[in-house]
Amino acid sequence: AKQAWREKVATCFIALLASAFFVGLFGFVPLLLCQEDSLFTWDDIYQQNDGVLSRHQKAWTVIHGSVYDVTDLIGSHPGGSNGINYYLGRDASKNFLRTPLESLPDQC
Repeated sequence: AKQAWREKVATCFIALLASAFFVGLFGFVPLLLCQEDSLFTWDDIYQQNDGVLSRHQKAWTVIHGSVYDVTDLIGSHPGGSNGINYYLGRDASKNFLRTPLESLPDQC
């Protein structure tokens, strides 16, 4: 009878260690490996786009807080390059809805 409780404690301890291992492996390791360390100020984004049309440098725009390089889209945009050129170095979030189109009312 005394050995049975020890086996139960050992089994629970092994289960606890296995759970901690998997939580650490799948919970904390990705946080360490996938840290986003690229923070840009508006000045950085504006300077990156300075003279973009004449020198074919990178063309950056901001959509919902993320910086996108739209250099390849300038020549192939269906609305022409003026639509993209206006938002280079600016926040273009108002043109990109976060809500899926299916859930918007008919008036939009």
